[in-house]
Amino acid sequence: MTLKDLVICEDDFDVFIALNPAEKIEFLWDAMRLGIDKSVNKQVANLEKEYHDTGIKTVLMSVQDITIGPYRLTVMTIDRLIVLNSDNLKVIRNFVRQMWNTGYILERRTDIRKAKNSDMMKYFIAYEIIGEAYPISEN
Repeated sequence: MTLKDLVICEDDFDVFIALNPAEKIEFLWDAMRLGIDKSVNKQVANLEKEYHDTGIKTVLMSVQDITIGPYRLTVMTIDRLIVLNSDNLKVIRNFVRQMWNTGYILERRTDIRKAKNSDMMKYFIAYEIIGEAYPISEN
């Protein structure tokens, strides 16, 4: 495989961005020799080892955009923190109610504020998952 034939998908690119320049060269070399999957696995193992050795806590983060009718809901999770951002407050409330019904116990975080002019959406609400229980029925 040559470098011009190499295709790095979105998930693999997230790993690539986290690497320093020397590790990026190693990543590309391994991807051409071993394949992209083995190269990603090798670099993820190196990153996990580095974080484990330095004692830095690994933070799990994800962002999802959900379209509900004409409205958009952005759900960002950082460990046990959930940040909801939408054009419609009812969409956020329905999402939170569904989480409650699923069994998540949420606490509203008012200390987290949206940065001015950082987003076009009107509503911004943050919650922290403080516990989990059995699913709840609305009846």
